[in-house]
Amino acid sequence: MLNKSTTNLDAFYHYYPQNTAAVGATLNGKVNLMAVAWSTPLSFEPPMYGVAISEKRFTFHLLKRSGEFSVNFLSCDKLDIMHAFGRISGKEVDKIAKLNLRLKQGSKTKTPILEDAYAALECLLMDTQDYGDHTLFVGKVVAAHYDDRCFDQEGIIRIEEIDPILYLGNNHYATSRRDSRKIKPKEVQL
Repeated sequence: MLNKSTTNLDAFYHYYPQNTAAVGATLNGKVNLMAVAWSTPLSFEPPMYGVAISEKRFTFHLLKRSGEFSVNFLSCDKLDIMHAFGRISGKEVDKIAKLNLRLKQGSKTKTPILEDAYAALECLLMDTQDYGDHTLFVGKVVAAHYDDRCFDQEGIIRIEEIDPILYLGNNHYATSRRDSRKIKPKEVQL
């Protein structure tokens, strides 16, 4: 089936699609959220979750200094917000005010979560490891929040109720719907 090879790995997007998440961090009253496609559960016991973030990102520094973060999952109807999280620097713009976001205080951390998320995790930073141009932040999940309409009794997401945002690479997205097509979000005007 494989019929093509390349050494130009800059154009290699075949590890996508990935579920996107908005990673939140706060320090000294400054709250920021950024979009990530490189995130993953790492352990059931204890519950651990990892996010890979470049040192170039403002959230990187907030997270590293605060020692905690949130992971927020949004449905496709919030695609423009998720896309803006990845396109606007929180160092220069207050994304919370600019995007008119509603936050909820975390129950176990100082880092807020998004009220419009269908699921969110609060994490305490347990470890960091540099891998190339990104750092893997490993957090122990200390609280989970979710909209119970979006999950069945076994905790499995109800795809018929919620369309997770899947990142395809190069600023293109899709959903889990079978009839999903490549979606290009609207750019936020500053």
